[in-house]
Amino acid sequence: MRLLELGELCRWINFTPVELSLLMSATLIFSFLAALKLDGIINPSWWSLFAVYFVADGMLCYFALIVFIRLCFVGQCKIAAIRALWSFFQLLALLALKQLLCSKYDSHKQLTYSEVFTPLYGILVILMIRACQMR
Repeated sequence: MRLLELGELCRWINFTPVELSLLMSATLIFSFLAALKLDGIINPSWWSLFAVYFVADGMLCYFALIVFIRLCFVGQCKIAAIRALWSFFQLLALLALKQLLCSKYDSHKQLTYSEVFTPLYGILVILMIRACQMR
């Protein structure tokens, strides 16, 4: 079985290595904090734990905006618009997923997991379409 290389992964999901490293850092910190919460060592709300991801999402939006502006200055406005739309759609869907997870875990709403993961399903469908279009 062959795994994706970094360049292939970045081209497939349209993230740069900097964005991927930011997401992996946020995932590492969140995993550590979630393990401490589930073991009963700390007792913050789920919204506080997911704040790590919310900060990372804000940084990713800022980074996508910078890339959009720089590509427009270079003269590649069409590519910039497509990349910005894709990045913001992904970030918006992931933000919705995280908010639904927080609502479910804090028991504010009685949601099923199929309802919670609906934004992720949308991202996966679009990724499958993109994978079929790539050479």
